[in-house]
This record gives sequence, C-alpha cells and structure tokens, in this order.
Amino acid sequence: IFFTYLQLCTIFSFSFGLGIILIELYLFIRPGLYAFEAKITLNLLITALIFYICLYVFIFPIIVKVLWELFSAYSQNFTAIDLTFEPRLKDYLFHLQQLNKSLTLSFPCLITLNIIQTYTRRQTWVKYRGIAYITAFSIAAFITPPDVLSQTLIGLPLIVFYEIQLKLWFLYEEYKNQLLIRQPIKSH
Repeated sequence: IFFTYLQLCTIFSFSFGLGIILIELYLFIRPGLYAFEAKITLNLLITALIFYICLYVFIFPIIVKVLWELFSAYSQNFTAIDLTFEPRLKDYLFHLQQLNKSLTLSFPCLITLNIIQTYTRRQTWVKYRGIAYITAFSIAAFITPPDVLSQTLIGLPLIVFYEIQLKLWFLYEEYKNQLLIRQPIKSH
C-alpha cells in the first residue's frame, strides 16, 4: 500500500507541478525574447494554464468517476463459474496515470496544430484531412499503451479538435469577409 500512495502522490505532483514548471520556464526565457515573442509566449502560457486548470477541475473528475465505475464493473461474478475479479487500487492508479499522461501530452499536439495553421491555407487542411486522421492515431499510438481503446480515446479527441479548428477557421474567414464588405471605401 506504500507504493500505491507513492504512485498517487506522483500523479498529483506531476499534474500540479507542470503549471509551475511552465511559469518558471517562461520567466527564465523572457529576458532573451523580443517584445512580440514575449507577448506570444505569454499568451501561449496563459492558454496552457487555462487548459490544464479546466482539464483537472472539470474534465478529470468526470473521467476518474467513469474509469472507476468501469474498473469496478469487472468485480461482478462471471457466468457459470463462480469467479470474482477484485480490482486493486494499484492497477486503477496505473491506468489513471496513463490517462493523465495522455491528456497532458495532447495539449502540445493542439498547440502545434495552431502554429501550423498560421502558416498554411484552409484548403490544404481540407485536402489532406486523411493524413491528419492517420497522424492523430499515430500520435495516440505513441502516447498510449498498446491497446485499441486507449488509442481511440486519445485519437478521436484530436480528430474532433481538428474538425472544430477547421470549422472555426471557416467561420472566422466568413466573419472577416463580412467586415470587409460593410466598411466604407476610404478616399485619399
């Protein structure tokens, strides 16, 4: 039981220590950046902190509850043989740690997606959508354990974020076009 408590402390310390590490890293590299680079980096840091706060305050408790219900559902008696699977807390924490690592490492993938978006056109993203899907599942296979369920749980949100990104990009372009149409012509 000692190692179980140690594993639980590792999960929480990694989760909450990540924000402190990001802030310290920003404060370390800030003096060497130009003003526009510092502003972009600060916005990225604020976005990352908001993402991690929302992840651990809103999403993670729901996932923990669902994972515990799924994990404890195996303790039901099996068919004709009177076998009972008793879940151990150590195994549950191991899966929770894997999920925590997967969710934490998915944020840099989203940031990379946004950076690539600024240098490409929307038509390119639509044209190579299939490659993006394969890339999302490749990233999921690299991050998660080698079971299909974990890879799907990480790969599908990446694809959903990709599609949401495309839709928001389209809406932003339409909004920008509407703003340009309604502006009066300036005379020189």
